[in-house]
Amino acid sequence: MFGVASASAASTNTDTSKVTISHQIYYQQSPAISGHIVVATEVIGHSLFENSPISRIVWRNLATGKKGILSTNSGNYAPAISGNIVIWTHNGSNLTSIQWKNIKTGAGGQVSGKYNASNGAISGKNVIWTQIIGNHNYVYWKDLNTKFSVRLSPLGADSTADAISGNSVIWDQAATSGNNFYIMYENLATKKVIRLIKSPSLTADISGNIVVWQGQDTHFNYWKNIITGHGNLISKNSNEYGPSISGNIIVWEQFKTGIHSVKWKNLITGKTGTLVLEKANYSQFIYEPRISGNIVVWQGTYPFYVYWKNIVTGQSGRVNF
Repeated sequence: MFGVASASAASTNTDTSKVTISHQIYYQQSPAISGHIVVATEVIGHSLFENSPISRIVWRNLATGKKGILSTNSGNYAPAISGNIVIWTHNGSNLTSIQWKNIKTGAGGQVSGKYNASNGAISGKNVIWTQIIGNHNYVYWKDLNTKFSVRLSPLGADSTADAISGNSVIWDQAATSGNNFYIMYENLATKKVIRLIKSPSLTADISGNIVVWQGQDTHFNYWKNIITGHGNLISKNSNEYGPSISGNIIVWEQFKTGIHSVKWKNLITGKTGTLVLEKANYSQFIYEPRISGNIVVWQGTYPFYVYWKNIVTGQSGRVNF
């Protein structure tokens, strides 16, 4: 069911994304996309729930068919991509760090410093991440061109990096009391910082001037234009999670009457639809939809593979890393 095969079967099967040395299984999770390039965490083990499997970062260009492996060591996960540059979290023996690599040139290295880091996001050459210093989490930014790096979130306020688009950065910041989180916004060019969302919120994304997020308590998804202030519910359904945006198109995960699905909406036309619906026998849950242009990727389960679909053309398939 998870692509397990014998060595003899491997020698005749041309699907190199699947699995097959010494009864190992390969599966993919946490996809991200930029243009036609999809990246994901590929986990290799002898069972689905193995305690210490190998995990590496893989990529494939849906237009050209080219593919590759970006990290040869283990402990790599949560990739993000912008253009040809991929970042991810590496769990080393003494430090969890943010790494980067250019798919085209092969250049790369460590983004974060001497403290534990995670939750990386990238736009162009700008990278943000969450860094743990003492008992607090802070949001940091680095320009890969100039190597300039600085803390964005205030001292003493626990914060988690969410997303970046151009010079616009958003992050979750804990309230001074209670368990609520609010979405903060900073423009890297003007240094302007505001509390963008004044109600408890989390799991945010941004594209241009539009921010989308999940309500912390309501499990509704929302959108807001930073410039005009206009915004609203993305839909009137509850139990919706993890919105992602590219341009004017939003995708998100919905869990309704026991069924997972990926929904989408065009903010200009108002048109909405269901991109993919899980099978009625619950054999394939759907998680983490992400969008770039008209192409959406998501993680399926049972088996754990990454899939894609073009909203405009209807073309779809599995991403064979």
